[in-house]
Formats: sequence, structure tokens, C-alpha cells
Amino acid sequence: KKKKKKKKSTDASDDDDHREKKKTKTNSASSALKNILICGTPGTGKSTVAKLVLEKANANAAAKNDTERQQKYEYINVGDIAKAEKFYDSFDEKLNSYVIDEDKILDHLEPLISKGGMILDYHSSEFFPERFFSHVIVLTCGREDTKILYERLEKREGYTKEKIRQNVECEIFGECVEEAKEAYTGDGVVHVRSNETEEEMEETVAFIVKELLN
Repeated sequence: KKKKKKKKSTDASDDDDHREKKKTKTNSASSALKNILICGTPGTGKSTVAKLVLEKANANAAAKNDTERQQKYEYINVGDIAKAEKFYDSFDEKLNSYVIDEDKILDHLEPLISKGGMILDYHSSEFFPERFFSHVIVLTCGREDTKILYERLEKREGYTKEKIRQNVECEIFGECVEEAKEAYTGDGVVHVRSNETEEEMEETVAFIVKELLN
């Protein structure tokens, strides 16, 4: 039996407009550079992986003197944009987090995605239009042993025990993985990668740069 999804730290409800947008498929690979989303439960290492991918992908292009890739990849932390631009509906006191305004976020991202070469970092994947990304990488951490994820979240400022508990449960039940597989149905679009160790992180970064972005 499918478990009812729990509320994540910055979630907001889908609307008919966004569901309609997800039905419209436009292959972002037609851009000069691909757009990708790196998602997963908070604490799985999304920002670290995304920034390493950014660094290595741009360095590789520069080393090859790739004339077709004068444009550089750019990193976008969706949560940071929501806070900086005040793209949120309300503040959840219990979880100590903002409930984002999805319409405003998508309106802000649309012209950036159209350029290509965007590496997005966000915990959720379901509200973005499917046409936005060539690939969606879901990072996991401690689905069998939650100690690693729990300890990472404990070190974060503003993470209450309730917020930690809900995020750990989301990881246990694989909600981010399930969400991505339901929202992105194309062959070879969704890639699930464990990110518990330095070695796994290096392997994932290399996989994204060499296999997905080339």
C-alpha cells in the first residue's frame, strides 16, 4: 500500500496549471547545454555534489577549448532564490521553514532554463515541468541506516527534532525517489545515486559530468 506523502520542509500543493505544464515535453537537450536537477531529502549532499559538478563540467569544457560551449554551466539553489526573492506563501512555525510559491519560482526559472546549462539544486522534483530537465539525479543517504542522515541534519541550524524526524522518515520511505520516477517518465531521465561516502560522491560527480553532460 502506498504510504501517504508527508509534508517536506518547503513543500506547496500542486495546481492544475503546473500539472498541465508537466504534460508539455520539450527536450532541454536541444539547448547549447543541458539542464539538470539534483534533488533528494535535505542532508543527502545535493549542494556539495551540484557545486562539484559545476566546477568540473566548466573546467572540462575550458580544457577542451570547446568552441561550442562558450556558455558556462550555472548553479541555482532554488531554496535560496525563494528566500532571497521572497517567493513564498507562508512560514511553517512547526517545521521552521517557508512554504514556497511555486508559480513565482517557475516564472523566475523559465528564462534561465530556456538558456540551458542550469544545474538546479532542490529537495523536491514534482512541481517542475518535465520539459525543464534532460536528467534528474536523486541522491539518497542512509535508507538502510539513518544514522548518517540524522547526524548531518543535527548539525544544521534551524533543524528542530520534528523537522529532522520528518526528513529522515521521508528518506526511509524513498519519497524523493518515488516522486521523481512518477514525475519524469522518459527513458534514462531519472538516476538514483547513493551519497553516503566521499567515494560515492566522487563517483556520482564523475558520472554526471562524463555520462550525462557530455
